[in-house]
Amino acid sequence: MNAFYKLACALVAWSALSLPNGAQAMQPLSALPASAFNISMAHPDRCSFLRPGIDLSNYHSVLIEPLSFLAPGDNGDWLLLRALPGNPLDHHFRQAMTEALRAHGLTVADAPTADAMRLTLALAYDARTQPVETVLNLAELGDGMAHYLTRVQAVGQVADAHSHIALAGSAELTLSAQRHPANREDILGILDRWSLASADRIALALGQA
Repeated sequence: MNAFYKLACALVAWSALSLPNGAQAMQPLSALPASAFNISMAHPDRCSFLRPGIDLSNYHSVLIEPLSFLAPGDNGDWLLLRALPGNPLDHHFRQAMTEALRAHGLTVADAPTADAMRLTLALAYDARTQPVETVLNLAELGDGMAHYLTRVQAVGQVADAHSHIALAGSAELTLSAQRHPANREDILGILDRWSLASADRIALALGQA
């Protein structure tokens, strides 16, 4: 898989993830310059982006959004689902993410503030047996979507709490066909690892590592 293909995978996921956050009218991530994106040489399955001109040190707290899921639909399409209150995976994610952020001395916000960023995570996992709502049928975004989403394991981003402008994000990709976690223990492990890694990256970006 070449770098451009990986970047396309990440862009598709980030764009889809941005839509339910009210970001339809903002500059799409696909319009950002190539210099905004980074494909890790040490981790070839990882891509990230940072919006040019953004100083993340101006943010001092993190508002954790409900956990989302990229799930295959019944007709070969893909759905973006969002956890509803009472979803056990969302509860675990919030607890793990809160602990990881506070370990760096970061404040977890309860509501949007001027210095808060929204943190959103979506996993490639079919959680429709749990309390979730369908946010978006990704097939509506155009043909060929499924081909890219089969490569996405997880995608996360931080956005301004008020404007919803995506500030930075990262995606974990597979090198082969999509493989969902086999059981609940697997997905909890992914949530724990992602929370720790995300808190490390956020703290570094905010100068609090």
